[in-house]
Amino acid sequence: MDVADVKTTPIPWRRYFARTFDYIIHLTLFILVWALIDYEKMMRVMDYGSAAIDFIMVFVWILFEGIYMATFRTTPGKKLINIQIVHPDGSPIGRYESFVRARMVWFRGMGIGIMI
Repeated sequence: MDVADVKTTPIPWRRYFARTFDYIIHLTLFILVWALIDYEKMMRVMDYGSAAIDFIMVFVWILFEGIYMATFRTTPGKKLINIQIVHPDGSPIGRYESFVRARMVWFRGMGIGIMI
């Protein structure tokens, strides 16, 4: 069966949990690597609160998500629940499209991280 033949219905909660999983895993790795490289500077940034780390992590995540999508058509969280991001004809999205998508998901889908 071809990917284009599969009819799918978007399930927002699956995508939300995949994104949350990705974010938590990458945030943890980001903090661990940063702590290994420059613990004192990381602690100074942490003094401003978790919002400072979240703000930095957004840009790091947009970069990583774009790379994941352009290379693998999925992220680790999406892979766990078998979600791939492709064109309707089944072809992979391009590098530029993957970075635009990552930015727009952050902007429109996640509301720029502003809590309600």
